[in-house]
Amino acid sequence: MKKISYIFIIAGISIASYPIVNNLYSWYWQQRLLNEIEPTEIVAEEDDLEEHYRQLNEVFIQQTTNPIVDEEAIAEERQQETPEETTIKQTPKSQQKLIGSIEIKKINLRMPVLAGTSDTNLNRGAGHLTGTDLPGEIGNAAIAGHRGRSYGRLFNRLDELEVGDEIVVNTNEGSFRYTVYEKKLVEPTDLSVLNRNNRERVLTLITCDPIYNPTHRLIIHGKIN
Repeated sequence: MKKISYIFIIAGISIASYPIVNNLYSWYWQQRLLNEIEPTEIVAEEDDLEEHYRQLNEVFIQQTTNPIVDEEAIAEERQQETPEETTIKQTPKSQQKLIGSIEIKKINLRMPVLAGTSDTNLNRGAGHLTGTDLPGEIGNAAIAGHRGRSYGRLFNRLDELEVGDEIVVNTNEGSFRYTVYEKKLVEPTDLSVLNRNNRERVLTLITCDPIYNPTHRLIIHGKIN
């Protein structure tokens, strides 16, 4: 009986400590990326934006539900894909590049920004959505991030931003200061949040809402005045 009790105690401690360990792991990678790795020169890619946004939503859903992976179903799906589709879905580690960092003083946020929005990238920082413009450029630069269940983790406090707040994105090209001009909730499939024009330098931040059982996307739009 004592052995069974010990097993239950150990299992309980393991379950309770998982969020803490997970947060520490994310924090470790954020600090390593911010302090040890120099930002890489990135060229904006003209790519299938709709497909990349769909994949981002899949990453958000996976992070929320943690489904069991059906390897046979994935293998069957891969066989039906074209080479171009397979290339989009597979992001080798060698392609994980640091663009820079994002800072929002109001919510005490400082995170690395990586090229691409794979699950690995979003567990280590924020991700620049492939197919959108780069920070500081004319157009619409989209950056996505997870929301953790611990206070202040990742984009957890993004909902506290209001019109007029400042967002700073640092890259090799300089520091770009955006002023928030719009905050809204949209359906996960709403691509209009990525619309761009040839006059303004817009930044779009994307995350899930609410934190628990999210049904929508929280969108923060800012621009350089």
